[in-house]
Amino acid sequence: MKTLADLVMPKLGLTMTEGTVAQWAIAPGASFGADDIVAVIETDKIAYEVKAPSAGTLSEILVPTGTTVAVGTPIAQWEPKGVPARDATAAAIVSKRHAPADAAAASMPLPTPPSPATAQAVGARIIATPYARRIARNAGIELAAIPAANNRRIRAADVETAIARRAAAATPAPQCLSAAGFTFIGTEVSVDRLLRLIADIAEGIPGLTPAPVHFVILAAARALADHGVAPVIGLQHADFPPCIFDSDACRRLSTIVAADRAGIGTAAAAMMLLVADNTDATLVARMPLLGCGATLGVGAINRVFRPNAAGAPVLRAELHLVFCLRDAALPESKDLLWRIRELLENPFVLLAI
Repeated sequence: MKTLADLVMPKLGLTMTEGTVAQWAIAPGASFGADDIVAVIETDKIAYEVKAPSAGTLSEILVPTGTTVAVGTPIAQWEPKGVPARDATAAAIVSKRHAPADAAAASMPLPTPPSPATAQAVGARIIATPYARRIARNAGIELAAIPAANNRRIRAADVETAIARRAAAATPAPQCLSAAGFTFIGTEVSVDRLLRLIADIAEGIPGLTPAPVHFVILAAARALADHGVAPVIGLQHADFPPCIFDSDACRRLSTIVAADRAGIGTAAAAMMLLVADNTDATLVARMPLLGCGATLGVGAINRVFRPNAAGAPVLRAELHLVFCLRDAALPESKDLLWRIRELLENPFVLLAI
């Protein structure tokens, strides 16, 4: 049977009576070591990094981010390693005055958004906690444009919600640009499901270990076939000769991975589409090779905050894709890119025979 100990809201000053959980650095079920940062506690005057008194595992979060509770209130339960629960509960929580804590904040989940409120009036005095001011300054957001959940003081949760809303408003749809006889179409793809599938494949089939770009080829082949085009697709890393997959080979993940690892390079003629792995490049777009109808540039995976169905900000993984094609080289190119994105966001479909 598990032996659980309480992690309580610490008293960090003589006048402190309550504190707000600004961030959780550890997710339930995750292990941590002694002195690892567990949470960030925010007061009206300052923020503190709360450290674990000993190694253990976080069992349950009792107080969610953005919630204010009295000093001594249990905010989480954890399972100590090698320390009796009674001693662990009584152990002093080591806290450090929090100024930057950027590294900790980057890996923490965002808080639940506060209830709707109005932004600060123009010219009014802006009241915000030091932690909230720092987050806003680093994100380039004006505090005057951030509504406070309690209509009085702006806290870290308010700033994080504003950051998520700004990111959501900037979510791009496929856009077209033209230059010197070429058309560029770009979009962002949510790849959280894809990354989980890749991890499952790597664990279940150790010899396979596909990369996201291999699934891009699968998706492109399926999308071309859906548009009545026999897919002949190439895969190119940096400036190396591309691997060419005919309409049969580019439908099988194992064939794509094996050929890519073997570095099989062939002439680029007669390719319908070249998938360019630009994950390590500054620019995602790449001009089509001679004899190639279009290039699909694959960028690096980025982590961004997007709102979920309930409007709460959630950290998502996104992949940037850019079509570069000769004018009229691929009919219905925007629809084709939409279909590729749809397949990548539902990757299990790509493994169906």
